[in-house]
Amino acid sequence: MNFQKKVMEYLRICDKSNRIARTPFLSLDEQEILLSMTKHYSVKLFGGFNNSERQRVLIIPEDSYEDIDFDIDVICAKCDNNFYKITHSDVLGALMNIGIEREVTGDIVITDEYIYIALAKSITPFVVSELTRINKVNVSFEITEDIPKRELLIDEFDMIITSRRLDSVVSHLAKCGRKDAQIKIDNKEVKVNGFIATKYDKIVSDDSLISIRRAGRFIIYGEVGKTKKENIVLHCGKYS
Repeated sequence: MNFQKKVMEYLRICDKSNRIARTPFLSLDEQEILLSMTKHYSVKLFGGFNNSERQRVLIIPEDSYEDIDFDIDVICAKCDNNFYKITHSDVLGALMNIGIEREVTGDIVITDEYIYIALAKSITPFVVSELTRINKVNVSFEITEDIPKRELLIDEFDMIITSRRLDSVVSHLAKCGRKDAQIKIDNKEVKVNGFIATKYDKIVSDDSLISIRRAGRFIIYGEVGKTKKENIVLHCGKYS
């Protein structure tokens, strides 16, 4: 089932049962799609941390009196990352090794001393019991309410382009030639506002979120001027 059909099923739950529909943890692209399809509904998002990337969404019927519950735990384990560096990929791999699917896990936050993982509450006991080793390090997780604050980091920059065509914008963002940008689009490696891009000549509008595989996620804030040669100066940001 594609994601748009899943969103329609969530909306059916709201409309027919007059109940809150709670999604799994969604990626930024999936959140963009869902929000574009739920403009006439009340929605709330949360991922366990402030500025979470992966978040669960509640779609709330107009007359609902249910309690707002995202059904999320954050677990943590002490780990001296100055002694042995554990990466995000290490933690994700360890979760996969015990059979945990990505949709029930949120963000993974690693500090100098601790590893934090956001989880759907239903799997917390299993993960706490079974996730006892990450790479070469023994770990012991427990539920915590001492959750670290996270800053949403966006590196802002200006770029000069001759056209707001998608292949031109991707070429500059991914630092590749126009032909290579078109290949990325053909290979479904480019998403605009959560949807896979298919047309080279699509005009990129202000506030567009562009994801390019192996290059990163970018936001196009808008045009801030033109050069003497009438090229466009776009103000952009890259999520880091």
